[in-house]
Amino acid sequence: MSDPAETWAGLTRPINNLTARLYPGSNSVWLALDSEGRRHLIVRASTAEPNQTLMATRGLHAMTALLSIEHEVECVWADIVCLDPALNDTFIAVANDLAETVGASPNDPLDAVRRTLRTWRWFWGVDPILLSGERALGLFGELWFIDRWAPFPDVLDRWLGPAGYRHDFTAVDASVEVKATRVQSDGAVRHRIANLDQLAPPETGSLYLFSLQAVADPNAGNTLPGLIARIRGRLAHHPDLTNLLDQRLGQAGWSPAQSDRHLQPYRIVSEELYRVNDGFPRLTRESFAGGIPAGVDDIGYSIALAACSSWRVAVHPAQATDLLAALKH
Repeated sequence: MSDPAETWAGLTRPINNLTARLYPGSNSVWLALDSEGRRHLIVRASTAEPNQTLMATRGLHAMTALLSIEHEVECVWADIVCLDPALNDTFIAVANDLAETVGASPNDPLDAVRRTLRTWRWFWGVDPILLSGERALGLFGELWFIDRWAPFPDVLDRWLGPAGYRHDFTAVDASVEVKATRVQSDGAVRHRIANLDQLAPPETGSLYLFSLQAVADPNAGNTLPGLIARIRGRLAHHPDLTNLLDQRLGQAGWSPAQSDRHLQPYRIVSEELYRVNDGFPRLTRESFAGGIPAGVDDIGYSIALAACSSWRVAVHPAQATDLLAALKH
């Protein structure tokens, strides 16, 4: 990908209208600057009517407009403007994505603009700094479960954790909580349980814990951006589910603008499935017979998988047929 930041930096702020240059390597996407110093992406949209809003969200506005670029005759363009300088880095990623999409659809640039905007509506407001390494590994674990263990692509409708549900995957007959961790130097595997509800029984069906254990390995081929790309590829003929995937990724704190920050490759050491039922090592609200003591808040704990072997039901997706069937309902 080119870095359009240098092109924008080389533009002189105009007194009126826009100053513009072509995106490096493109003959259809222009990078522009207005009199207030705001960055624009413009693409010819001759078949459209002017003054149509294409997208309006926090810090980003897109519409069709009559413009004259480089002394050409005035015509209709799709004009995307970044309204918040704090989001300029994200806007660079939008520019790269737009140039690639328009380049792949040169005969219908306006449709390429619309498709790019549909994708970025879920990521535009995401602060890429907030996805820490641990949270990124947790997201990797959920996507690994989607890609290898769950009924694909139906499971996308069951992936509700990023939307604020109690468990990462929720269906009528089963719910799944996913935990991913780096293997400790002493070989012990521990999972941090964030609160008393994470391993509490679901309203209906059985609860499972999926454990993914990984080691950072420069020779491994598993990265978070690579896993996302693989799942998107599998959804190539499912536009509605691709849209749902992007929505959940945005809710989980992921943005394509941060891909370069999460290129750490992982070697998968173990992937295991546990049935969480009576006797499983856990704390829930019911663990406190007299209720949670007054003044105690934000209770979290860790579980050691070495104590959970009696509840392990699968170490390979082929052994998880019961769960596979349950998640389809």
